[in-house]
Amino acid sequence: FITADGKSATVSGGTYGWQIDQAAEVAAIKEAITSHMEQVREPFYLQTAAVRENPDWGDTFVEINLTTQYLYYVQDGQIVLESDVVTGAPWGGRSTASGVYDVLQKSSPAVLRGPRTPDGGYEWDAPVSFWIRITWGGIGMHDANWQPRFGGDWYLYNGSHGCINMPWSNVQQLYNMIELGTPVILHY
Repeated sequence: FITADGKSATVSGGTYGWQIDQAAEVAAIKEAITSHMEQVREPFYLQTAAVRENPDWGDTFVEINLTTQYLYYVQDGQIVLESDVVTGAPWGGRSTASGVYDVLQKSSPAVLRGPRTPDGGYEWDAPVSFWIRITWGGIGMHDANWQPRFGGDWYLYNGSHGCINMPWSNVQQLYNMIELGTPVILHY
């Protein structure tokens, strides 16, 4: 695909896109066969994308370049927000996975928590003002007041646990503009 800054990039993986409801399709096909019906119909879907073209995310999306540590929010084909970010540290299993996802949930404020410890606590607690979830595994975009800077190679030394850390004012703007279901493209 062509990135927001006009370069060519390849992206694969993630949870966004078309997904046929196999159980519903099998049931519908069995019914058509047993009742001798001829059908032309749209398949049953568990999940759909914004458009049928390639790429299928349409002209409103978030693009995050994991190499340059930069985010674009494109709305109706126009870049409306840009931001330096800090993504997952490339060590200790904390790197941010590339792929196409979508906004699953928004919360303001929120407390992000790490894995449970043997004493019942958490490895870490991070209160944030704005949380934009893109995976049910706990990855999302949020403010990170503990980061003294964003962008560049900062993530190599002070990367997140996999989330996309953003400056407070930028994630506040994004939170107020973005809708549930908006595609989020993460690429190198």
